[in-house]
This record gives sequence, structure tokens and C-alpha cells, in this order.
Amino acid sequence: VILAGGLAATFAESFSMGAVAYTSMLANQSFYESEKRREYRHIRQVPNVERHEVQSIFARKGFTGDLLSRIVDTICSDEDVWVDVMLSEEHNVSPVTKQEALKSSFVVFLAALLGSFIPILGFIFTKPSVGMWVSIVLSAVALFVVGFYKSRAMRVGNPFWAGVEVGGMPDILQAPTLQSLDR
Repeated sequence: VILAGGLAATFAESFSMGAVAYTSMLANQSFYESEKRREYRHIRQVPNVERHEVQSIFARKGFTGDLLSRIVDTICSDEDVWVDVMLSEEHNVSPVTKQEALKSSFVVFLAALLGSFIPILGFIFTKPSVGMWVSIVLSAVALFVVGFYKSRAMRVGNPFWAGVEVGGMPDILQAPTLQSLDR
């Protein structure tokens, strides 16, 4: 019963997570299209304001004088380029294709599926009374490995402590304190 429920929840959750990733990416595309229409409207209605925004963007990047003027003139001479620059530099948005949305949703689905199987393993190979503890340990070890790998791959922080943090050790270490508060 535990295994059947766990597997059902695993597939339902994984499918749901994939669907949310897909719809989220499509929502990002809708937002991008909305901002794009707005930027076209702005460069037609208030071109001087929009031109000044382009100038400010590139001045913050360190461009000055004649070079800055040429950059602004070049960008603002083509509406499509102008809008693309405003979308990427001012709004930090980019287009999303349906193929990208599908790929993202598939990756999320697989990640959720894999992550959900880890705690189920404790119930596959042991009896339920032990399975819970095996699942907790397997999940903590898997999360530790993810944190360790992330830190090593990104070369940020101490991999051991990143593993401890992602593995939930701070939460586990706080458990006795939280239990004493329940009394």
C-alpha cells in the first residue's frame, strides 16, 4: 500500500511539476510579447525618452563621448534592434520557443521523477517500519551529493558545507531544539 501510494504520488507530482514548468515558460513568452508591444509603442510615442534610456544603459557599461553617441545612433536607427536592446537590457526578458518550453518541462519532469524515487527506495528493499528511516537517510545523502556537486561545479563555497546545507543538516540539528519547545 505504501509503495503503491508512493509511486502514484511520484508520477502525479512529476507530471504536475513538468506541466507547471511548461505553462510557466509559456507565461514568460506571453510577458515577453506584451513588453515587446509596449516597447514598440514607447519608441513611437516618446522616442526621446527611449533614446535616453538606451544612452543610460550603455553609459552604465562605461561607454562615453563619441563612441556612446555612435552606439545609441546605431541602435536607435532600427526599431527592431532598438526594441530588442530594450527588452534584453532594460527588462531582462528574452523570447521563449515552444520547443524550449517542452524541453524545460521534460527536464523538470525527469528531475522530479528521479527525486521522488529516492525516498521510495527505502520501502522497496525494507519493511515499512525501517523503510521510513532508510528513506530519510537516502534522501539526506542524495541532497548532500547535490549540494556538494553544485558547489564543486560552480566553484562556490566549500563543497562539504554546501552538501550539509542542501542535505538539510541545519534542520536536522535543530530538531532537538524544536522538540523541546513542544513540551
